[in-house]
This record gives sequence, structure tokens and C-alpha cells, in this order.
Amino acid sequence: MVNISTSGLTAQSILQIRDAQATLSDLSNQLSTGKKSLNYADFTLTQTSTLLDSSTGIDKSNSYLNVISVLTPRLKMYETSLVKLSGIASDALASVNTNDFNTATNAALGQQLTAYLSDVNYYLNQKVGERYIYAGTGTRLTTPPVIDLTTLPVPPVAPDTAPVTSPTLPTSDTAAPGSDAQAYTRDLTNIDDGYSITYGITSNDQGMQNLILGLRWAYAATQDSTNFTNYMNTARSLLTNAVTQLRDIQAQVASNQNRLSDVTTTHKTLINDLTNRAGDIQGIDSAEVAAKISFTQSKLEASYSVTAKIAQLSITKYL
Repeated sequence: MVNISTSGLTAQSILQIRDAQATLSDLSNQLSTGKKSLNYADFTLTQTSTLLDSSTGIDKSNSYLNVISVLTPRLKMYETSLVKLSGIASDALASVNTNDFNTATNAALGQQLTAYLSDVNYYLNQKVGERYIYAGTGTRLTTPPVIDLTTLPVPPVAPDTAPVTSPTLPTSDTAAPGSDAQAYTRDLTNIDDGYSITYGITSNDQGMQNLILGLRWAYAATQDSTNFTNYMNTARSLLTNAVTQLRDIQAQVASNQNRLSDVTTTHKTLINDLTNRAGDIQGIDSAEVAAKISFTQSKLEASYSVTAKIAQLSITKYL
């Protein structure tokens, strides 16, 4: 009779130990993860639906934030380079305000215009990562979009005497002569559900072409006393258009930067809200869980002690 009782107590004690160990494991997981459970089966249907919706929303917003993080340095580079290009257009326009040919003055002006062309070449061939940001789209992204502008004919020759339109390539383009619509296509990407921005700028934009041609005609004027006035008039017209168009492009970049900033704030706010919403369901009180762990450990130690005593009692009775 004593043996049967002892066996029953031992079995009961072992069950209590297993329950305490399972509880301790669950509590330890809660404390390490900060969540009541990682198993949706532990929640009600409504809670599970809320958790799944929150997780999906957070993942989606994070994916858009990743896209924005890629776009941000490109827009920053556009901003920086456009400030320089716009400055070149304004400075060049100010320097070609004469119709009087002067050999000494024109020599210095010619050198300055050549330097401007080299600077334009540098800024239009800017890269962010492995991408040439002024190249357009598609396969062009890995190739510098503009050749050495100082090597182009003086004066410009037909058909490159005025800006061309898509898909015809100006002679300043690396892939010229020929045509390529990708050289004019601006990048477009989604930054939220149903919300995209067109942010890319190409080296063949009308403002860029006017700037390059204006500098080339102005340089040609410094080399030709006979056609000086006509060439300078053409240069001033082209550079005047370039100044206006480049400022418009700068405004577009600034607008896109503001959009990215606003949408970034929206996504971060949504992630915070969804995280809090899920936390209301999954969250734990760390102090409370720690107290439960301490209590369960004490309970488990007591069960071990009881089991050991029962085992000793069983052996004694047997002997």
C-alpha cells in the first residue's frame, strides 16, 4: 500500500516539475523577446488578425523606406550638381554680354568657356554607386552619358546646331550618332501604395542641351571675328533658356526631396502606430514576468526537493 502511494506521489511530483519547466521556458522566452508568444495560436482570432495586419503593414512601409533610402543620395547628388550647372549657366551668360571682338579679351574668355565645358562634362557624368544619374534609363545607367565636350566641333555643325528632341541623340551624348528614347526617359518609382515620383534627370534634357550648345557657340565666337556677333547672339539666347530651364529642374528636385521627406515621416509614423498596436496584444510587463520566473524557479526547486524525499522514502520502505 505504501509503495503504491509513493509511486503516485512520485508521478504527481514529476508532472508538477514538467509543468513548472514548461512555464519557466515560456516565461524566459517572453522576457527575451518582449512578447507573450511567437505562436499566433496562443491568441484569439481577432488578435491574430490584428497581428498579421500589423506585420504586413510594417513590412510594406519598411520596403518603401528602403526604396527612399536609395533615392535620397541620388536626389542629393542632383541637387549638388544642379547648383553647379546653374551657376555655370548664369556666369557664362554674364560673361558673353559683348558684341565687340577683342583678341586679348576673347583669349581669356575662350579659356574660361573651355573650363566651363569641362565642368559640365564632370557634373553630367556623376555617379551614385554604380549608376550614372544623368544617363537616362535601362542599359545606359552603367555608361557615362556625356563625352569630352571640349572635343566637339567648333562651331557646332548641323544637325547639332540647336537642341534636338527624343529619341535623336545630340553629339554630346556618348552613344551618338543615332537615337535612343532611354536617353530621355526619366526614372519613376513607387514610394507608397498608389504613389510614385518621377525623379530622374537626363543629360539630354533641353536645359542641359541649351547649356552645352550655348557654351560651344560662345567659344566659337571667341575664335571667329567675322561671325562673332552672330555666334554670341546665338550663345546668349541658348544660355538664357538654359538658366531658366535649369532653375525649373532644381525646383523639381527640391519638390521631390520634400515629397520623400513627407512620405518618410508618414511611413515611420505608421510603423510606430502598428508596432504599438501589436505591442498592446503581444507586449509583456518585464518586471511582472521576472517575478513570475523567480516564483516558478522557487516552485521548481521545491518540487525537486519533494521528489528527492519521496524517492528516499520509497527506497527506505523497499529495504
